[in-house]
Amino acid sequence: MILETERLILRSWMETDVEMVYNCCKEPELGENCGFPVHKSKEDAMYVLRNILMAPLSYAIVERKSNQVIGSISIKLQNESNVAISENEGEIGYWIGKDYWNKGYASEACSRIVQYALDDLEMDCLWAGYFEGNNQSKRVLEKVGFVYQYTNKDVYWEIVDRTYTEHITKLERELYLHK
Repeated sequence: MILETERLILRSWMETDVEMVYNCCKEPELGENCGFPVHKSKEDAMYVLRNILMAPLSYAIVERKSNQVIGSISIKLQNESNVAISENEGEIGYWIGKDYWNKGYASEACSRIVQYALDDLEMDCLWAGYFEGNNQSKRVLEKVGFVYQYTNKDVYWEIVDRTYTEHITKLERELYLHK
């Protein structure tokens, strides 16, 4: 499945994307904002690519003009999400490489994945979370139409051995259809 926007292509991940995954995910700020460890080698990136990113409903975000992978966006279903969601709901997650921040790419990719989830997959609603202090992600979700629901404090993320405060937002199909 390929999804497109004016500036982006959302496509399935390929093992040949490993260099770009490594280049994006070796930045400490990205991992801190997303809850994953900094990639210290291409082997780290390949592990994540094979075991996390190459999943159903997970897409590489590719900048059209450079044909470079600049991030990731995915929809997690009920049994994959860490948020308590119902059967016909999804949780979106995304990251954009630091070199591509503040260019509107996250909002553009999120808008497209929301459209796909609600129109094509006919999900009832979507959920998304962001960590305390990640104001960029908060703004992206607000732009796309997500509304704050609740906060989870002291959420332990074993993969990085760190505790976060996570804010959970929701976009209901009915509200989306009436935009």
